[in-house]
Amino acid sequence: MRTLKLAAIVVLAATAALAQPSVAPQDNLTACLPMTAPSGPGLQVEVQDEFGPYRAGETVMVSDASGAPLASLTCEGPWANFRLAPGTYRVFAFIGNTQSNELAVNVPASGSRVTLKLQPPADQVPVPSSLSEDTTRLPPPPPDLAADLAAPH
Repeated sequence: MRTLKLAAIVVLAATAALAQPSVAPQDNLTACLPMTAPSGPGLQVEVQDEFGPYRAGETVMVSDASGAPLASLTCEGPWANFRLAPGTYRVFAFIGNTQSNELAVNVPASGSRVTLKLQPPADQVPVPSSLSEDTTRLPPPPPDLAADLAAPH
């Protein structure tokens, strides 16, 4: 009887394992390539800044729903593709001290896509030196040009 119970447990465990969608291991050779659509379970992330798709060097990090890090990719382009089992994840991107907001993403069996936007820290937003709304301060002219401008004509 004990052998029969053990066999039933093994069969149930094997059946449960087969019911779970299989996720192929992460392919780091193609993880940073653009894709037209996610193929199977996974998450495609595009990183942008205020000028459009980010150029290179940003890191994208994926964590589980509780915040435990699962994977990160640093790509030479705006795309990062993660192979993930269906579920809820947290994702954000950063480069240096510039980062995106963290998003909670539900990844279905068919895959999902998100766009993250990098935001510079509030204390690093460049502000032009202005005298008024219509006037911007320019540097002084070179000395030889200043002399020419001051000479009578």
